[in-house]
Amino acid sequence: MDALFESIIAIFSLNFGFLVDLLLHNLFFLFGFAAFVHFVFEGRKPFLILLVMIFTVWVWESWGSLTGVILFGAKTLGLYYLTKVATLTFVENSKALKDKFVFISTVQGLVAIFVAQLI
Repeated sequence: MDALFESIIAIFSLNFGFLVDLLLHNLFFLFGFAAFVHFVFEGRKPFLILLVMIFTVWVWESWGSLTGVILFGAKTLGLYYLTKVATLTFVENSKALKDKFVFISTVQGLVAIFVAQLI
């Protein structure tokens, strides 16, 4: 079972031992995420942002194990960034497409992830 579902079950069953164990076994990631949140968000609401960030990582992990869609594998990231650079360079240099930059970037990202799952 994934960390997300195990944590939800532990919270509802008041299994604080599991949560302390999870916290102590992941101190490196906890402090890494905390430092990232502090630097990026300039110290504003660090605890809330840290919880949202950890929850998001757990959701991505659970989504990958439930559906088989891998978002952070080497193949997916390689295809994503190679096509991102090529597409956005073309869009930046095109006067007709420059105003649709964000839309084209979003569509390119979704298509790259979809194609990487098919390969």
